[in-house]
Amino acid sequence: MEKFKVEIKNDDATVTSYELAISKLTPKIKLEGDIHYNNAFSEAIVNKLFLRCQINSMLEERGVFDSKAVKVKTQKLRSELRSLEVQLKSARKEGRKMTKSEGREIALRMRETRKELMNIGGDITRYYNNTVESVSDNERLNYFVYALTVHADTGKNYWKSYDEFKSDDSPVKSSAVDAFIKSFYGNDIDAEKDLSENAWLIRHKFMDEKLRLLDEKGRVINSNGHLINDDERLINADGQLVDEFDNLIDDNGNLLAADGWEETEVLINPVYMESSSSKPGEAVNSPLNG
Repeated sequence: MEKFKVEIKNDDATVTSYELAISKLTPKIKLEGDIHYNNAFSEAIVNKLFLRCQINSMLEERGVFDSKAVKVKTQKLRSELRSLEVQLKSARKEGRKMTKSEGREIALRMRETRKELMNIGGDITRYYNNTVESVSDNERLNYFVYALTVHADTGKNYWKSYDEFKSDDSPVKSSAVDAFIKSFYGNDIDAEKDLSENAWLIRHKFMDEKLRLLDEKGRVINSNGHLINDDERLINADGQLVDEFDNLIDDNGNLLAADGWEETEVLINPVYMESSSSKPGEAVNSPLNG
């Protein structure tokens, strides 16, 4: 079970903690979820929402989406990815054995190419947020979250009814949704480890078991090679928070440099100081005065 904790602030300023879990999906709950999907599907049709295929046709007609171009780009990226994989596997470059740093560069290029491949069409996903299928999928997902969220110690459902779940606006609901998604869709880290580029990076200690990139000293870095902490925030070699230009910052991202406008010392240019023997407003003799 995917366990998670949630704290809720009460009206009297006290805090109530819950230790919850996402239980196993049973055939009965799956069937109930499918029923909610079908009901939502029928209601969406009655309300004249568009089907996904209808959205596709409209986007094609208006030139927003080109399925042929997408297929060409997909094939091109797949070809590039396979070519890089062959090169990394062979460990050969220009007739010689490549260095580990060259292998690392290829592996990182593979990661970027795979990411680009997975993101094809991502710029038009917003058009599908309110289709018949997406509304129905959301209804089924919500029912699963309601039915599978239980108290970790007793196994009893957290919400007494689906209606109570739908009207709940507490942090428990959002946390339960995140836990459900992680449990059913986000626990595939082993599959990511098995990707050839990640497997190579881990084997040669350029990546840890959490799929975080490492520098030559084993420190966690981002894709740009900058040191980061466990919260993925930029840090310097001493572990201090910094911005992208290596300036020290606080937790809120504010510069830690001293504010010169708060200094009380007043600097006076001696050239413009008045002598006790000079007339008011008359500057002291200086080469600059002639």
